[in-house]
Amino acid sequence: MDLGRTSTPTTRRRLLLLSAAGLAITLLGAPAIGMAAGPTDGFGSSGPSTSPSVITPLTIPGAKVGTVGFGSASAFSNAAGSTLVWQQTASGYSVYESSGSGVVRGALRLPAGATLWQIDFYGYASGATTQSPFFEDFDAYTGTLNQSSFPTSSSGPGLIHSTLSFSSGLTLAARHEWFVADFAATAASSAFVGAVYQYTLPTLSLVPISPTRVYDSRCTGGPLAKGATRTISVTTAIDSSTCAAGATNVVPDGAKAIAYNLTITQTVNAGNLSVYPAGGSSSASAINWFGSGQSLANAGSVPISSGRQVTVAAGGTSGSQTHFIIDITGYYE
Repeated sequence: MDLGRTSTPTTRRRLLLLSAAGLAITLLGAPAIGMAAGPTDGFGSSGPSTSPSVITPLTIPGAKVGTVGFGSASAFSNAAGSTLVWQQTASGYSVYESSGSGVVRGALRLPAGATLWQIDFYGYASGATTQSPFFEDFDAYTGTLNQSSFPTSSSGPGLIHSTLSFSSGLTLAARHEWFVADFAATAASSAFVGAVYQYTLPTLSLVPISPTRVYDSRCTGGPLAKGATRTISVTTAIDSSTCAAGATNVVPDGAKAIAYNLTITQTVNAGNLSVYPAGGSSSASAINWFGSGQSLANAGSVPISSGRQVTVAAGGTSGSQTHFIIDITGYYE
């Protein structure tokens, strides 16, 4: 089963010529890239006096397009030495100043297995400032942030634009995260406005396994009542008779999703269960029951978190509850 995008970018690229207004509408959701003055900005009380023309990035055939920044103050974190100097207004975008010793950083938040093809960095400088955006990989296994790739630095005044391309694609490993970042090498009056990134999602293949039980609420946890959730690991087998733990790594590290059988038993009233990756949410039911004393089963597939966990949530009528059992029949990698 394909849980992701199947198209593959080719190395042949075509230049999509758009006007500055067209790019702003497509990528930024606004008619222009004018910047309104902020309270303590590094460009003086009036802010930049012009709305610079934006260089349209090369379009990678088949790729999805995402943005970080461009007015979203929550998109960036500020490391020591850097200062947020602009606030978003009705007539402009937030921009983020970075001093020579500081960094502003924003996460791309793509799933493991996603492939990155290109990043276009956009900034603004009031003078001849050299701005050096870069790209980082945070390794959750070791807790380290690696400054892995640097595009060519660009100089002001005016719009600053740099492109970083990966001709063979760069694939995100499990429990890693990608960040775009920026620092001003020569002056503090350099603003990182945002980045446009192009990526494809992983194409997954199913690895069938013998049905293996990984959770039984009759062994631990008890019945799940309406409004409650329970997060469980899908990594360790349990014996269906004794509830003893068995084989580990039923679903190996790096798996993106699971195929499962969900069984409910000893139901009370009418209700439903939803299954979704830990840390996420879902309003779609995986199984429903319509009265007390029922035992039912249903098959499904669902993405899993990087920690190989899923969350089960219960809904239904007042007082509804049920025991539930999860058997893994395969995983996607």
